[in-house]
Amino acid sequence: MVRDYALQAEWGGAAGTAVNRPRIGLYRPWRASMDEGWTRWLLERYEFEFTSVYNHDIIAGDLRNRFDVLIIADIPAGTILDGYAKGTVPPRYAGGIGSDGVRALDEFVRAGGTLATWNGGSLFAVEQLHLPVEDVVADLERKEFFMAGSLVAMEVDPSHPVMSGMPENGKIFVSRSPVFTTGEEFEGAVLAKYPKAGTVLLSGYLLGEKHLQGYATAVDVRHGDGHVILLAMRPQWRGQPFGNFRLVFNAALYSASVAAAAPDNLAFWQAPAAESAGDTEKGNQR
Repeated sequence: MVRDYALQAEWGGAAGTAVNRPRIGLYRPWRASMDEGWTRWLLERYEFEFTSVYNHDIIAGDLRNRFDVLIIADIPAGTILDGYAKGTVPPRYAGGIGSDGVRALDEFVRAGGTLATWNGGSLFAVEQLHLPVEDVVADLERKEFFMAGSLVAMEVDPSHPVMSGMPENGKIFVSRSPVFTTGEEFEGAVLAKYPKAGTVLLSGYLLGEKHLQGYATAVDVRHGDGHVILLAMRPQWRGQPFGNFRLVFNAALYSASVAAAAPDNLAFWQAPAAESAGDTEKGNQR
């Protein structure tokens, strides 16, 4: 391919790591989600074997005996929890996973499963599983912080399996994405973060850049015997950011055996000190 398309590339000396094929489930709400659709397309396009998981599948529980990895794409918490209101659709399509489904997901992770999430899905996981992670921009007004449809810079820990193959200075697409920091009870690893200094914005519009600097954009949270992957980004946005597809693939392969061998790079992350509210910044545009 390099020769046929006259691409610039160099051979990497490091060999890949053999992993057991995980049993992957992709959450598919009855209330249609474009982001779930693009995730499903991507997994099918690159020939991943997976199962679409519906509300009743999650509510039924016993998830750990059926799956190693469950994926929740950029889906609002309300859609996941409540779905369509009763009486607006045929009964089988009404409702979401509710509290029973949340309990089943919690049991799945605590029993050694991996829950891989991004953007809205990651916020759902943080809130409903009570993870020691906080979205630092959640309560900011739009005049203080606004980030929709932008390319931004991130610093990566490529030693972690979910970041395998990424450059140390990467680029991601974000759109109304959370910005994470870790709490005192946090166990796990921060996989990528925004630069502490310099320009974060690469293309698009960003208001309140200071609210990004030094904060986390990808986190691996240990929860019981399992893991929750939080990607505060859109890694497969409309099938376009090819350089970030590997984050979806790596997360889908991050089962118990791979997670057990993941290194702890404690030097990579130090939670930024909380700052008092300052003056409103002007937006940056590129």
